[in-house]
Amino acid sequence: MKFRQGFGRLTKGDQEGYDVLSFSANGRERLIEVKTTGFGVYTPFFVTQNELETSKVKAGQYHVYRVFNFHRAPRLFTLPGAIDESCDLEPTQYVARVG
Repeated sequence: MKFRQGFGRLTKGDQEGYDVLSFSANGRERLIEVKTTGFGVYTPFFVTQNELETSKVKAGQYHVYRVFNFHRAPRLFTLPGAIDESCDLEPTQYVARVG
């Protein structure tokens, strides 16, 4: 597995299903996926299949950090656990293969 140095931490890349590996005060891993918008709190956001699956498998460690009103007055809330438990999901994309 290849690692990249970035912002004072090692990252594994997008395939992990989350953006930031952090730790709680007791040392437990916290997997953070950040979703940002310049719009309001209820603006829909995109989730990859990998992010969804990671949130299910590691629900006890997984958190979506939702940043909104980013350009005017940034605010934040968190959605802990599996994404499909806290959000209504709507499929919006397909992969098409010829053959």
